Amino acid sequence: MKHIKGYRVFETEEPIIQTKHYKDGSFAKQWFLNGKMHREDGPAEIGYYPDGSVSYTSWYIDDEAHREEGPAWIEYNKDGSVRYEMWSLGGNSVTKETWVEKTHGLSAEELVEISTNDPDPEVRRAAKRNPKYPEDLEGWAINMDDWT
Repeated sequence: MKHIKGYRVFETEEPIIQTKHYKDGSFAKQWFLNGKMHREDGPAEIGYYPDGSVSYTSWYIDDEAHREEGPAWIEYNKDGSVRYEMWSLGGNSVTKETWVEKTHGLSAEELVEISTNDPDPEVRRAAKRNPKYPEDLEGWAINMDDWT
């Protein structure tokens, strides 16, 4: 048995799920494997508001923030809308642009081509910030009103 962050942790083949309760009534479920926050089939931590609605989700592999299918950390407003996203691979925070390149094998130029037509305004903004933006499109501006 190990002690990690003030908790007794058992080394097992199956994940251990623990629930932490906070004074304000919120709580979190956490998945551990061999003393490390770890889950491969969903978020390793899910936080809940006192009313039971999800406040955040975070994905970890071997105690490192990591997710190849989307953001590794997502915070939600009480109405369920997304408030904040963080992209991470192997414990390192990355931009959404870098995440796409590393997880989908797209070059910066390919990402720009796809991203300038993406309905998500944040993706289009990232495409415009890309330092490798093709020179032949330098003067071209995206009309954001067309996408809302």
